[in-house]
Amino acid sequence: MKKYIAITGGIGSGKTEVCKYLRDLGYSVFSCDDIYREIIKEKAYIEMIERTFDGVVVNGVIDKKALSMLIFSNEQARKRLNELAHPLIIDKLIKDMENCADNIVFAEVPLLFEGGYESLFNDIFVVNRNKEDRIAAVMKRDGVSKTDAVAKILSQFDYDKLNENKYDHSSKLHIISNDGTQDDLKRAIKNEIDKCELS
Repeated sequence: MKKYIAITGGIGSGKTEVCKYLRDLGYSVFSCDDIYREIIKEKAYIEMIERTFDGVVVNGVIDKKALSMLIFSNEQARKRLNELAHPLIIDKLIKDMENCADNIVFAEVPLLFEGGYESLFNDIFVVNRNKEDRIAAVMKRDGVSKTDAVAKILSQFDYDKLNENKYDHSSKLHIISNDGTQDDLKRAIKNEIDKCELS
């Protein structure tokens, strides 16, 4: 039976590292971020963003930094962008996974819980990392202050809910800790893959 496995986790948790290792193991891994990078180049989407948000399209190109600053400082803008982008991204993601011949297909879905897309997947890998390391990772990657990094983290789903067993689909969850070494992370990933293959 074909299995679809989502990879998610908060910003700065290490999802990219997990995906890289899975690819190294020979698995197909699709990415919502990669799909979005394609969508934001499409004329119809750019025009839709220009009509919806003032000042984020310059010379026919979406200013990603301006859009990012807007959505992380304005909850209504963030919600509106998600309403526009998520259906397009998920539709393309599902088609890509269905067209993949592999028995196990992975997909990196950063906003899995926010979008309510859990039911599309047989299993969910949640990458966990301590908050200070996440903050440092976001600061380095995005070139932002600690205040802005914390704001980005707080704008997302509260993953502590999963650890406190407040999540209805807990049987699907595979928590992967990213608080140790690279080898620790690889072992954790392999352990969860083995569980999925046996179930």
